[in-house]
Amino acid sequence: MSGLIARMLIIGSVAVSASGLGGAAIAGPLMDGSFEGQGASVTSWSYIGAFSGPWSGGGIGVGGDYQSGWKNPQDGRVFGIVKDRQSLSQQFVADITTSTAMLMWYDTNRPSWRGNSWYGRPNTYSVTITDSAGGVQSLYQGTSQVAGGLESNSNVDARDDRWSPANLAKWDARSSAPFSLVAGSLYTLSFNSLATLFSDGTVDDRTTFLDNIVLTTQVPVPGAFARFMAGVCGIVACARKGGRRRR
Repeated sequence: MSGLIARMLIIGSVAVSASGLGGAAIAGPLMDGSFEGQGASVTSWSYIGAFSGPWSGGGIGVGGDYQSGWKNPQDGRVFGIVKDRQSLSQQFVADITTSTAMLMWYDTNRPSWRGNSWYGRPNTYSVTITDSAGGVQSLYQGTSQVAGGLESNSNVDARDDRWSPANLAKWDARSSAPFSLVAGSLYTLSFNSLATLFSDGTVDDRTTFLDNIVLTTQVPVPGAFARFMAGVCGIVACARKGGRRRR
């Protein structure tokens, strides 16, 4: 009997997981995570303020454009940009209360034209979410990389393997640790470029490209799990009753 019950628990657990009854992955309220709406009329690298949409700060780049190092988008036609000490932000109102919200996105950098002497260098940036009371949750800090590396090409304006189709298309997948949201609360999600600020007030010229930003939340569904457990209890009761009859 114990073997039967164990098998039923395993089968039931797999079924609950596969059908999503134990929790539903729901897209959060974040809008235009691939910048396609706000960047619909963008024809070359432009600052976001010139185009209406949910994002503020930073810029929008166009795939295959000279100013973006001919980089391909990860998704669609355009992508977001943070440069120097810029922040790229969006405000939203949480639609549920959860402690398991998660952010996923892609980053990359421009090809390294002229090695370390010009743009196309790794850039450190952070991702934060701030509530209306000023409370900040730090979601991520890392570095966007140049696909194909940083070796110098002797300051010659020439393409090399960093402009190969594979490197122009390469983006790195990123994700945050789980974080909390409260239904009905206003939040500001920000991607913050952390390029070095020099003592003379100038900023190191570094850039991060961002694309396909998705906010997901894991919503528990206790009723479904309760129904599953009630069924298991029924199986156990029937098995015990049958065992007593055989005696």
